[in-house]
Amino acid sequence: MTGSYSLAIVNRELTKALLHRQPKRTQAIIYDGKPVDMPPTFTTEGDRLLNKALRTQIPEAQTGNTLSIVHHYPLIQDPRDAETSGVIFFWEETAVPQDMVQTLNQHYDLIWVATQSVKNALINSGCLTPVFVIRFGVDHVVRQSRQQRTVQQFAKPTRRYLHLSSAFERKGIDCLLDAY
Repeated sequence: MTGSYSLAIVNRELTKALLHRQPKRTQAIIYDGKPVDMPPTFTTEGDRLLNKALRTQIPEAQTGNTLSIVHHYPLIQDPRDAETSGVIFFWEETAVPQDMVQTLNQHYDLIWVATQSVKNALINSGCLTPVFVIRFGVDHVVRQSRQQRTVQQFAKPTRRYLHLSSAFERKGIDCLLDAY
């Protein structure tokens, strides 16, 4: 939930969207190997809503009427009971390891993925849990670019490339740019 990494951005934006729909019933728990005892305090105007979700505690007696959404890598399961347990799952390979598939089959009621190829990888790897392809927006990128946008004239034609990832070395950004 903290930082500028894509996983953190998706978690913040998802939490804020849920807060707008269910402000009194949205709880966010940050995991870093285990639940974080002291959640951070967000100070930016757009992220102040997150402070509420990080400090809300849904009573154990009400967890049977909840939707748990897990978005974490490596894959974890929510230790609290929920009526429905879902996971947001990103994957970059054509097959998913069997231990992950087993966890998804045993502990989740539904899985959300960003692409059909991830859905196919899960199904082809033996995932029996229903998988739904959903669209992840780029609102955080659009908002930021609108604030920073300036009009410039260029002497030569230019190209703009949009790459949505962490740009870790394994992503091959250098190869992508060389290819273009």
